[in-house]
Amino acid sequence: MALLAGCGGGVLESAVVGFLGTGGGQYFQDDPQAMGFQPVDCGGQPCALTLAVDAPPDPNTGVPAAVLFGTSYAIKASGELPNCTDASGRVEGRRVTIGNCFSGQYASVNELVSDDGKLHLFNDFFPDLTTGVWVDVNDASRRYKFTAFAGSTSTGCEITSSGRRVATLAVVVSNYGTVAFDPGTPLIPATRIDSLTVQGGDRWTGDFVGASGMRLSNGTRSIDLERRNETTSCS
Repeated sequence: MALLAGCGGGVLESAVVGFLGTGGGQYFQDDPQAMGFQPVDCGGQPCALTLAVDAPPDPNTGVPAAVLFGTSYAIKASGELPNCTDASGRVEGRRVTIGNCFSGQYASVNELVSDDGKLHLFNDFFPDLTTGVWVDVNDASRRYKFTAFAGSTSTGCEITSSGRRVATLAVVVSNYGTVAFDPGTPLIPATRIDSLTVQGGDRWTGDFVGASGMRLSNGTRSIDLERRNETTSCS
């Protein structure tokens, strides 16, 4: 049976609320020659910007976190970029401002682009798929629970009113943190959903909308999934 046949898309950005996902991490400067951006001098080394979320700890992990794209929260910055040592700033949805260090926005879940277009930063982001339940925003009776990792692939189940079927979701993660120090490695610039299938059904692909949402498509069909803090299991 085709996965998610006939489902329509939704306005996911406004739906993703109330679930904590990381908004920090280490971002590396893009390769200006390969990608067309202007270099920033960091003493001959790849420029790095480390963002720490200044928010209450996640009750499940103990790590400070915030809903990426979904909330407003404070951040602290450090790294080799000019004026970034011990700088404070704020994230407002996709918008990021850090003192005199950085002003720009998230282009995707792991990409920051400055307002002047001179700086492109990547974070090798791997979202936690196992916490909570991913819910179809147009049909809340369809849920997905992921329970195990094998490399970049998570297994779990699709949950509907008629029962449960095995589900598999594979993620392709940016590798810029590696490429920055090994120019011979092919660049994967963005974290994306490589595939979502249910018991060998159609292959769906897509992107993360913040840390707590997915937008998937298969041909002309589409679906939006929102991660919610629920405890439904596959058993």
